[in-house]
Amino acid sequence: MNDFKRMENAMVKQLTVRAYSRCAVRFAVRYFADGVVGQGTVWDLSRNGWRASGSHPVSMGLEMAVYFHLPTENEWLAVDQAVVRWVDGLTFGLEILDIDESRQARLENFLATITDPEDWTSHPPSFSPSINMW
Repeated sequence: MNDFKRMENAMVKQLTVRAYSRCAVRFAVRYFADGVVGQGTVWDLSRNGWRASGSHPVSMGLEMAVYFHLPTENEWLAVDQAVVRWVDGLTFGLEILDIDESRQARLENFLATITDPEDWTSHPPSFSPSINMW
């Protein structure tokens, strides 16, 4: 990524006002877009978005399906559609565009339980498309 694009992304990131505050976390994420399956780590989370780093680069505006593993659960949580709002190398910010109400409730319940972010490191179950993730 060239220096101009990096600076532009940083400016967009700085000018964005968040609707909800983010909580520091650390757990696994899988993302699916343009025929690519990426995996990585969620570093902070709110009820409508998160910051993650991943194995495959993404671009601003890219829409994707995302699955992540909340440390308090044994199943992956599916987000039907999220959009990339900013990118800095392999780190990016996502906003939820479409999520089932029951999955949104699971996310909000998790956020309500966070007391010490250092406690929320997940060790996800194996990920397989044959598993019912939602």
